[in-house]
Amino acid sequence: MAAATAGWHILFIRFMDRVGKGIRTSPRDALIADSSREGEQGKAFGFQRAMDHAGAVIGPLITYFLLTHITQQYRTIFWLAFIPGFFSILILIRGVSEKRLKPHAPAASKIQLSLQPFDRRFKFFLLIIILFSLGNSSDAFLILKAKDAGIPVTLIPILWVVLHISKSLSATPGGILSDRLGRKGVILSGWILYGGVYLAFAQANTPEAIWILFAVYGLFYGLTEGGERALVADLVPAHLRGTAYGLYNFAIGLSTLPASLLMGFLWENFSPQAAFCFGAILAFLAALFLWRLFRHQ
Repeated sequence: MAAATAGWHILFIRFMDRVGKGIRTSPRDALIADSSREGEQGKAFGFQRAMDHAGAVIGPLITYFLLTHITQQYRTIFWLAFIPGFFSILILIRGVSEKRLKPHAPAASKIQLSLQPFDRRFKFFLLIIILFSLGNSSDAFLILKAKDAGIPVTLIPILWVVLHISKSLSATPGGILSDRLGRKGVILSGWILYGGVYLAFAQANTPEAIWILFAVYGLFYGLTEGGERALVADLVPAHLRGTAYGLYNFAIGLSTLPASLLMGFLWENFSPQAAFCFGAILAFLAALFLWRLFRHQ
């Protein structure tokens, strides 16, 4: 980004950045699952998500300080952003050791795009994730709602910071709750909360309501992000976790684009209320199916 001199450079760099995210996310989740102690995987994933969201708060604040007091050159900001990225890679290489698992089956060493090694619960869980994700559109629609409700454009970044603070503060407790109370109940609570918040967004028309809803909405992430990833580890054999997380993230990614397209279609052709209600209905349906899948646990 710092060295880019044309628009197509930025497009290519952003494309490769997303490719990098796709490559690293599933192995990272598998590494966390393998490295965490039995009964504390929800806590480990929750802590990882808390740190990720904390970075989403601190990074923009540092950028704002640099742009205000040090430099107004965005190119300089990108050069500076290279420094923590470099140290992250250095820490990963020198400080993180991988737990080597004993192979449990010949298939563990083969690359295969198949759901056959997984049991029915994991397969149905992926379908439920797709259903929920189809109603979980881009949070950019929440920004549009905030503007429509009277939030000044200058306060939108602060509203975004509030959301990430809520995510960060609730992520680790949410993961711990999934360890102690069970994955199903905590994820169900998060999805039901999501549906309730979306119904509230459909009716919200004052700045005060938007501020409250953004803070509450962050709790949904805290209740679900760590628990869902820990549930994946619970449902699959240890030697297939990398593949399982790849399928889990693929299911979410597969639904992201159509989810936003559906939200935009309903927003434009019907109303914002209809769009938010659609997302809420899918969340409630996904919660019902998840309860049915694990009702005896």
